[in-house]
Amino acid sequence: MRKIFAFTASAFALSALTLSAEASPTYVDNFRLVDHERVSHELYYYQDAPAIVLMTVTADSDFSVRAIEALAELRDEYAAEGVRFYLINPDATETRTEMSDAMAAAGVDMPVLMDARQLVSESLALETTGEVLVINPRTGFQLAYRGPVSGQVDGRGRTPYLANALDALIAGDNVEMASVDMRRGDSVVLPHANTSLHQSISYAEDVAPILVERCGGCHVAGGIAPWELADYETIQGWAPMIREVIRTDRMPPYFPDFDHAGTFYSENELSPEEARTIVHWIEAGAPRGEGEDPLLDALEPLPEWPLGEPDYIVEVTPFDIPATGILEYEYPTIPNQMEEGRWLRATHVRPGSNQGVHHVTSGYIQNRNAAVDEIEGNLPSGSVGSYTPGQNPQEFHEGVGTYLSPGGAFRFSMHYTTFGLEETDRTQVGLYFHDEPPELIMRSTVIGDSNFVIPAGEENFHITSYTLFPADAELYTLYPHAHYRGKRV
Repeated sequence: MRKIFAFTASAFALSALTLSAEASPTYVDNFRLVDHERVSHELYYYQDAPAIVLMTVTADSDFSVRAIEALAELRDEYAAEGVRFYLINPDATETRTEMSDAMAAAGVDMPVLMDARQLVSESLALETTGEVLVINPRTGFQLAYRGPVSGQVDGRGRTPYLANALDALIAGDNVEMASVDMRRGDSVVLPHANTSLHQSISYAEDVAPILVERCGGCHVAGGIAPWELADYETIQGWAPMIREVIRTDRMPPYFPDFDHAGTFYSENELSPEEARTIVHWIEAGAPRGEGEDPLLDALEPLPEWPLGEPDYIVEVTPFDIPATGILEYEYPTIPNQMEEGRWLRATHVRPGSNQGVHHVTSGYIQNRNAAVDEIEGNLPSGSVGSYTPGQNPQEFHEGVGTYLSPGGAFRFSMHYTTFGLEETDRTQVGLYFHDEPPELIMRSTVIGDSNFVIPAGEENFHITSYTLFPADAELYTLYPHAHYRGKRV
């Protein structure tokens, strides 16, 4: 049976309690989850907090509502101390809308982290609603307390276990983990947490096919990723990092909101089942198992031009990247040498320096003096392709194109970063044309604002930008881009 541990004498001691047999983790690994308001939260971002409080809730648990109200009182009391308070919903069947309604009914404003994959809930060994975990960032995200918001009522009143734990951490005391039995609460169901079954996950039949399908576009010879899906030994070596980037949802780099109905073009996200398969296999020790290694011949090296030889190649002005320093954006303009207008159907931006090119955006400067021929009116500028690490060639939908008038020019925004070595970038842009004019014109525009100052210490500075559509339009692509200071779009 699991026994309680106690804080040192400078904090408080607990009476002897017997807990469940399920072992609790000592430390909490990094994770990232989106809350019921669609805001992303990553654990390691809050390493400067004196404590992080996490409580299990579900929308259909009456006990959760009462526990939320009790926790909210403590949140208000400790807000000035910098303690972070969060709720976590481990029920994969509940939606954000249901959780929002439950929070509104409770009259409490507190982030509810939605753990649809249940990987975080499994690693925390969550068992009941209303269970509180206190994490100590100052000791490597060690668990300092596990149990209810407050203890059982006895002759001396209700013991404020959670408040005592927070007081100890805020004071900087040496705190060991303390556990208090949960006498109440609704059970948390984690149907995939049976670790004995994880040993049966097959590398050859279950894991490798997912890696090829979801990761093979970048982790291949000639791809943008820093290593290749070469064989089992490679995957085994990268296994801890693979687990980390799945738990923080950094890989695959695809971030649409799947809580909305409908499907996405070129969808490349891991399903909850696929994510669990890979992580459970790694947590089981990443066993090789039986069968041939599918990675040995699953992926062919990427050709220079995956869409075939381009109809026209734009040579971007070479740029010498220094070994160190912060670089301003470069805006090279390249004249269009084509003598006739063409309709663009696909582009491929191929950086000359994979490490030095952070991103590329583009536009086309139409020649306003040229005859428009069959094209009515003046066309706005259109993109001739963009690039971020991991981005594949861009093909327009059938019947859609961007017009490039003769005598115009290509204009690029080049963002370079230093990486410790000098290198010359020679980015190329391959263009592919329609044989006939398309039905729809593809236009692009930037919806953004660069004229603002974030106040010192402001954690959630919100900016609204807009554009006015002159006519009905069909939206094909959204390209959020805000670097490290951006946290939500």
